[in-house]
Order: sequence, then C-alpha cells, then structure tokens
Amino acid sequence: MKEKSIMAKGVVVLSILIATAAFAFQHYQAHARTVYDVYWNGAYIGTVSDPGIVRAWLDNQTRKYAAQHDGLRLHVDASLRVAERRAYKGAFDNAGTLRTLAQRVRVKAEAVRVVIDGKTVAYAPDAQTVARVLNAIKASYAPELASPKRAVTIASRAEENRATRQVSFVERIDVEPAKVDPREVLTEAELRKLLETGTPEPKRHVVQPGDCLSCIAARYNLTTAELKRLNPGLTEGTLLQIGQTVNVTARRPKVTVKTVEEVTVVETMPFAVEVRRDPHLPQGETRVIREGKNGQKRVTYRLVKKNGALVNKELLSQAVLAEPVTKVIVKGTKVIASKGTGRLAWPTRGGRITSGFHYRWGKMHTGLDIAGARNRDILAADNGRVVFAGWNGDYGYTVILDHGNGLRTLYGHLDRIKTRVGAVVEKGQVIGVMGDTGHATGVHLHFEVIRNGVKVNPLRYL
Repeated sequence: MKEKSIMAKGVVVLSILIATAAFAFQHYQAHARTVYDVYWNGAYIGTVSDPGIVRAWLDNQTRKYAAQHDGLRLHVDASLRVAERRAYKGAFDNAGTLRTLAQRVRVKAEAVRVVIDGKTVAYAPDAQTVARVLNAIKASYAPELASPKRAVTIASRAEENRATRQVSFVERIDVEPAKVDPREVLTEAELRKLLETGTPEPKRHVVQPGDCLSCIAARYNLTTAELKRLNPGLTEGTLLQIGQTVNVTARRPKVTVKTVEEVTVVETMPFAVEVRRDPHLPQGETRVIREGKNGQKRVTYRLVKKNGALVNKELLSQAVLAEPVTKVIVKGTKVIASKGTGRLAWPTRGGRITSGFHYRWGKMHTGLDIAGARNRDILAADNGRVVFAGWNGDYGYTVILDHGNGLRTLYGHLDRIKTRVGAVVEKGQVIGVMGDTGHATGVHLHFEVIRNGVKVNPLRYL
C-alpha cells in the first residue's frame, strides 16, 4: 500500500510540472517577439524591429550623397549583417541603432587618384576626366593640338612659321583607382585649376643689402602688387631692413608642360656703318655718301619652353634673303680756327650790290644788299662761330657769325640755313642759301658787319 501511495504522489508532481511547463511555454509564446540585431563590420551596433528600416536608411543616405555629387559612383564602404532572433519581450531601439549607424557609415565614391612624381595631389571622377584635363593643359601651350586651323593662322602672321615637334609633361603622372570621400573628388574645372596654378607654397625671403621691393618680387616671379598683398603694411615707401623677412609665398603649378618647337622667321640684318675721315671737311661736319639698307635672312630655331617660358633656344639654320647695304659717312677732321683773320671775303659767288650802307626811304640801311650771284650759296666771310641761326623778324631766316676779334657778320633773307648754333665755320664755307624771306622785295642777301656792337659799312672790311 505504501508503494502505491508514493507512486500516486509522483504522478501528481509530474502532472504539475508538465502543466507548469506548458503554461510557461504558452506565456513565452504569447510574449515572445522577433527582433533583428544589426552588425556593422562585424561589430554589434543595435537591435531593430525590422531590417528594412536599416536598408531604407542606407538607401536614403546613398541617394542624398548622389544628389550632392552628381555623376559619381557611390557605395557604402562597409559590410552590414542583420541577425534575426526571438526574445521574450524582445527589446529594440530603431532610432538609437540608426544614430549609431550614422556615426559609423562612410559613403565612398569610386574615383581615381592623380599621382605626380609619386605623390597624390588630387582625386578625380575617372581616368577619362584626368585625360581631358591633361590634354587641355597641353593644348594651352601648343595651340595646334586644340585647333589646326588656329595654328595655321598663327603660323601665317608676321612671316612666321611655327611647328610644335614635341609636347610632354616633365613630371611623371599616374592615375590609380581609389575609393574616397565624395567631397574630396574634384570636378574637371577644379582639377585643371589645381594642376595649372597649384597650391600656395609658404616661403620667406631674408632681406639682403641692395634689396628692393621690385627686385625681390622679380626674383620670385611675383609682381610688386602681389608682393605687397602678401605683406600687409608693406609699401613702396617702406624702408627694408637687412635681415627682415618678407613673405614671398606663391602658387606653383603642379605640372610642367615642356614643348619643343621649330620656328622659322624672317629677321632683319642691320646694316653696318662705315666712317671715312676727310681732312678737307671741317671737324664736326659729316656727310652721308651712301645710305644704309637693312638686309633680311630666314632663320630656323628650336625653342624649348616650360609652361610657355623659354629655357633654351638653338639655331638650326639660316639663309640670307637680301644682303645689307653698308651706310658710308664722311667725317671732317679739318680743324678750323674760330677766330677770324680780320679780312672779310665776299659772302656770295659773284653778284653785285643793289643797295649800300646809307639812308634809304627815310631810315638807315645798315648793310649791303647783294643780288645776281652765279648761284645762291651764301659763304662765311671769315672764320668764326655760329651764334644765331633761325628766324629773325624782318630779316627772315638769318645766320650771325662771331669772328672772335670784335667783329660779327649777319646774313639775312636766307631761303635755307645750312649750319647750326655752336658750329665753327671756315672762311668761304657754305652756311645757307640766298632767298627772300622776311621783309624783302626779291631774292638777295642782306649782309651786315657789326664791330664791337656797332653796325659799320661792310665795304671797309671787304
């Protein structure tokens, strides 16, 4: 009986346990929830109620970046894993998980890295963009690469024929695939500007003896205005101190275009001047025996330039098209005394006196009027120095000589003057041409002699 009682009790306990377990399972099932654990690059970042929430957020981020960076190929640079699980009263935090995700997510762009001499200088959307930029930079220094018609136009100007034989970059330029922040990717225009102008390179100059603003600017390929902008307070009037530092920071291009051109031009060959000495011609006088004429030659050069600046010029060939004609000048070496002899010579080649030194028409006629000469040359009456040569009122064109002995002679009504003030002339030398300028009734010479400032009768000295 005792064993039956124990068995009955065991059955009761087992029934209670089974009922309890069934109740607990039903309760768990009633309160269990499916949630999704989110892992980013293998690290747990939170739990969400629906994996679509995460994927929708990622798609929205990609679309937002794509709108900001049109044309770039974008993707999320990481791995997302979502693990499903059921949990009693399974907790989740959609907003918190997305906030954590926002801190971890990095949207990357598929781009290319521009590497110059082993150093990354920029990122571009693709290799084709880089190629277009590099070709455009080359074309800016070799116009025929951009437009053959324009090159022909250039070649036809100023008898110049220009042909570019080689265009290359001095630096080694490589393009490599890269995944970077979209904000680091330059547009085509931005990439060209960077490569052509570079970025500012900090540099300072220590003032040395003899330095000036324009000298310093020229040394660093700056203008004076640029130098003053880099150094506020620095003006043309600033006194530079030896040892003072001056900011000479300037942009330097990232790339250097080397061009090799062959240029054929027609150049002028300047004429030479041959000077011959003539002991019969007064010192200080010159005569042109033959006018000079420039020649021409066709010359071909090889020009090597870097970013448009000439670094080497080599003569390849030349051919003379027209020889220059030498100019021949005769220079007088005859020394003429500026002091007269005191005995005056007749001032024309022949001729006669048409009016003498006397009263005429109610006033004194203070010289001789001479006309009817063999030619119109006017001759110096004695050695002397020209003290006047020009227009002189009623006298017209006039020359006055000082003979250095108290005498002066005046020659009036000239048509042309053939000497200059300060010239030393010899007795009998041509100083002008007879005319009728000023107050004159016909072609003649009005000749005066002035002694110690007083006009006297010229016949006393002729």
